[in-house]
Amino acid sequence: MEQENNMPPIEVSRTGASEGRDRGFAQNELGDLLSTLRSLRRVLTVREHHLGTPPFSSLRDVAIAHNDIADVLDEIILRLNNKNEALVKKYRAEAANHRILGMN
Repeated sequence: MEQENNMPPIEVSRTGASEGRDRGFAQNELGDLLSTLRSLRRVLTVREHHLGTPPFSSLRDVAIAHNDIADVLDEIILRLNNKNEALVKKYRAEAANHRILGMN
């Protein structure tokens, strides 16, 4: 017996970066900031790879990925609420670096 496919068609990107970004935002909605950070870092890696490899990403895509990561790091800093000074300092520096790289 053949099973019917009732799933709506899904727009698939050629790199998977769009899906990774969507997954990261979904994880963020659930409050899983570390998984969000991992997903968005993977998106950045894919976007940077595709700056010179087809299908091409734009510098704007890379800048957006940097800013997405900085936003998550800022949220982590807020949730840490200065409970771990070393982590706050590390994430603050990393977020600032991503903000600089995200200026495009």
